[in-house]
Amino acid sequence: MKLEYADLISPYPYKLMVQLDQNLLLIGSIKSPTLKEIWNPDITYSRYHGFIGLLLMNPQKYCETNKPEMLEWYNSLSEEEQKHINMMYFIEKDIELQQLYVKMLNFFFCETVFWESEYKVFFVIGDGINYDAKKHKFYTIGDNGILIDSNKFGYITGNILTIVCNIILQRCGIPILETDVDLSKVKSKKARDIIKKLKLGKKKSNENSRLNKDDELPNLITAISVKSNSINFTNVWDLTVYQFYEHFKREQGNVLFDIYSARVAAHGNEDKSFIGNEWYKTGN
Repeated sequence: MKLEYADLISPYPYKLMVQLDQNLLLIGSIKSPTLKEIWNPDITYSRYHGFIGLLLMNPQKYCETNKPEMLEWYNSLSEEEQKHINMMYFIEKDIELQQLYVKMLNFFFCETVFWESEYKVFFVIGDGINYDAKKHKFYTIGDNGILIDSNKFGYITGNILTIVCNIILQRCGIPILETDVDLSKVKSKKARDIIKKLKLGKKKSNENSRLNKDDELPNLITAISVKSNSINFTNVWDLTVYQFYEHFKREQGNVLFDIYSARVAAHGNEDKSFIGNEWYKTGN
């Protein structure tokens, strides 16, 4: 599920709705956090960085890093069998993992998210909605303290969790590449082999990018705050993390545009290689 650019740059939460049978289910509202929220002492950049790692987690990585005793079992599964194993399979069995996901989801959702072990799902509830864990009922408190049953809640199952993580990553400026496709639906063996190679290249690229200190968010904030004509250490914190990354990309493009402009001014543009409107061309 790929978000529209207008939704990505928006300062407002994205209302995630999922089609279930003939009905649309409102899961909840996902925000693109501001830098101020990320650097809040109750969160900190270090914990946010951990949240991103959790969002990028998949069964293969989880077994490699957390459950090496399960890695042989997972690798022995066929592609078709692996397709039916998502992170919820491990969350159901791991209390610590449940707690980590609850903390992460509560940071990105405007509503309150909690794990319900009886149904093995994450429930999402807004202000004024309460949950009776013994009766497994949602309710509001009306006039005179009367309890009124409510169906205003969202829930996150295994398949929906994959969508939720995808949406959050997009809102945080983490690109979702087209190589993220279901190999079981690709009939051509040659095409499957090509996609596997692309995924391997993506994995190596992601690993290398994590090692590059120049690309880390704290360094980019400093670079933009010093370089930009409009963004500084006073107002940068009000940008959402997606808006910040977009500003950084455009700032990079403008540097190159200014260099080419100076060259054209000095030597002309006889080969017509310089296009004056490149500075506002979309890269999305």
